[in-house]
Amino acid sequence: MKAKRCCYLLTVCFGFVWASVASAGQGHEQVHQHGSHVHGVAQIMAAYEGQQLEIQFTSPAMNLIGFERKAATSEEKKAVRDAEAVLKETATLFSFKGATCVAIQAKIDLSGVISDNHDHDHDHAHQHNHGDQHGGHTKHSEHSEIESSYSFECKQPGKLEGFSTSLLTHFTGIETIEVQWVTELAQGAVTLTSQQNNIQLR
Repeated sequence: MKAKRCCYLLTVCFGFVWASVASAGQGHEQVHQHGSHVHGVAQIMAAYEGQQLEIQFTSPAMNLIGFERKAATSEEKKAVRDAEAVLKETATLFSFKGATCVAIQAKIDLSGVISDNHDHDHDHAHQHNHGDQHGGHTKHSEHSEIESSYSFECKQPGKLEGFSTSLLTHFTGIETIEVQWVTELAQGAVTLTSQQNNIQLR
């Protein structure tokens, strides 16, 4: 029941993002589920209730592996494997304040950049083709994203004050992370940089 409630809060968080995008006056065609697909920018959605913390990270593949197509060469496939290895290391990616939180599930979606996606979840693959608007050509380019989602159980119910992430350290292609968060009592937004990587939930 707690997990379902936390998923509901995450859905509320998505609605908060859409409202923010709309108020900023961005065109619908530029919006890509959680926001705009902009190189150098990634997104985090977080929902916290009781003992349950859900975090979803989304980034243009370019930020993490340097390209946005299906990996073809051995070097490209290695880049994907390396990114996957980093995204799996929840203990090094996230630090928590006010409560001890332990990862109980981590899902990495690489389906936009690799054909053989092993046992990863394919439900959230995102690929969009847009015309080349700069040269008047009919050529299309892929805009692939990499997603990871994490479920944490926090031992002190309701005590989590915030968390920080080392994603900007591990992936230098990320310049900023736009964070949207929601709890039972509040919701908010913050932009993370290499100098500021803390998310305060209260």
